[in-house]
Amino acid sequence: ATIFKPAVMIGTEDRILNRWAHFAKKYGFLPLMGNGNTKIQPVYVVDVASALTTALKDDGTSMGKIYELGGPEIFTVHELVISDFVPLFVHVLSKQEMILLVRENCSKKSVK
Repeated sequence: ATIFKPAVMIGTEDRILNRWAHFAKKYGFLPLMGNGNTKIQPVYVVDVASALTTALKDDGTSMGKIYELGGPEIFTVHELVISDFVPLFVHVLSKQEMILLVRENCSKKSVK
């Protein structure tokens, strides 16, 4: 078996960027936990599909291997939201109005 372990996948109908955009449109802001410093290395869904297709077509050299798939760049969540990489946010709200940074200790439930 060949195992593919993709990072957060992004694309036209992805579950992360579209969910963020819908939240921002509905509530007028986007909360970023940990001040938006969480790092992610999103990979485009078409690139994941291409890797799968390549493995299916090879001469068996991919058998028994594990492939961790990530995009070419690492972003903080904050960088990803304000970048031109995600143009759908530009249409939802102005970039300055939409971001609410939430300190990490404020976002954790207190355990007693």
